[in-house]
Amino acid sequence: MAKILVVDDSPSVLSAVIHSLRDVGHTVIGTNSGEDAICLLKSNPSLSLLILDMAMPGLDGLDVLHSINKGSIPVIVITGHVVSAEELSVGKIKRVLMKPFNQDQLLMAVDDALNLKSEKEG
Repeated sequence: MAKILVVDDSPSVLSAVIHSLRDVGHTVIGTNSGEDAICLLKSNPSLSLLILDMAMPGLDGLDVLHSINKGSIPVIVITGHVVSAEELSVGKIKRVLMKPFNQDQLLMAVDDALNLKSEKEG
């Protein structure tokens, strides 16, 4: 299974996503800040996927995307707001999940993002 970083400033969303992913066997690291996300991305090169909230205090999702190497890790954006063309052009965004989303939508997006990554590596 994959090693996934989840970043969301909402404790309830962060907890629900982490539990959903762990329940299906993924290793999950969670944080509620963009600053921590950048540190975790740099210190965990084995991460397979980033699930990232766009609207957070401090460094937001766009700031996080700008700080990582474009295309270095697939990204699923989770947001309750409209995502701009600029935001979509940064990084390796595979899917945008609009809040509220359900567990099935989350797991399908994760499977799609991870399958796309493994197909390119194989």
